Amino acid sequence: MNGGGLEVLLIEGRAEDARLVREALAASVRPPIRLDWEERLDPGLKRLAGGAYDALLLDLTPGLEAYLRVRDAFPDLAVIALTRPGGELLGSKAVDLGALDALAKDASLPDGLPRRLKYAIDRARLRTELKGLDMLDDLTGLYNRRGFVALATPVLKVARRMKSDLLLVVAALEGGGWSAPAEEAHAIRSTGNLIRETFRDSDLTARVGRDDFAVLAVNASDGTIISKRLRDKLAEHNAAGAALALDVGVWPVDPAANPDVGHWLTSAKSKR
Repeated sequence: MNGGGLEVLLIEGRAEDARLVREALAASVRPPIRLDWEERLDPGLKRLAGGAYDALLLDLTPGLEAYLRVRDAFPDLAVIALTRPGGELLGSKAVDLGALDALAKDASLPDGLPRRLKYAIDRARLRTELKGLDMLDDLTGLYNRRGFVALATPVLKVARRMKSDLLLVVAALEGGGWSAPAEEAHAIRSTGNLIRETFRDSDLTARVGRDDFAVLAVNASDGTIISKRLRDKLAEHNAAGAALALDVGVWPVDPAANPDVGHWLTSAKSKR
């Protein structure tokens, strides 16, 4: 950020679309937005490395590989994917992989881009701040209960604005009676890896209790599919010789509801 404004880089191969983006952001006054433009990805990556940008607007016309290169090089950067009209599925895939938002380059861009860009930047900053706080579980690398509760509210706001479906997934590691603390730690760590592999980067995943895990799944409405995906991953894991057992519950979440996340987790545990 420079003097209270936002520094944004646009990587876009079409001058016509770059002009559309620039015009969409021109009316933003608070805070002002300064936009730089690169036509190709490689010069854009060099520019990101040399400058302090708050966000990147990335054209996905070249494909998802462009986003993956950006994500690997700048994992904390707020990225909004831009697609051609009709390319919403590609944008959704980018969000699944970790992009904070996706927009089509059509007539709706001037209305939505300034507000959604600022919100994406706020989310990225919050995510970065949480890394320096006691929000992560040391054993699994997932968020802990505190981090889950803190981040659930912005996730709900995005879902409410996007009119997206949400599911709350709660999984409890069954068994107990570990012969040694190291055995219990290994089981918890393995479950954390299983959760991470099953769900998307855009989902909120956490270890919320000693043996309890929770996920807020974004753009998800079919609990049966999610339960099956998790159980298939568990079976695949156990086929290698492990013996993990999970008790899984899935419930729909109303994004418009008051986000009493602690109550959700307590209620979900009692229902399971």
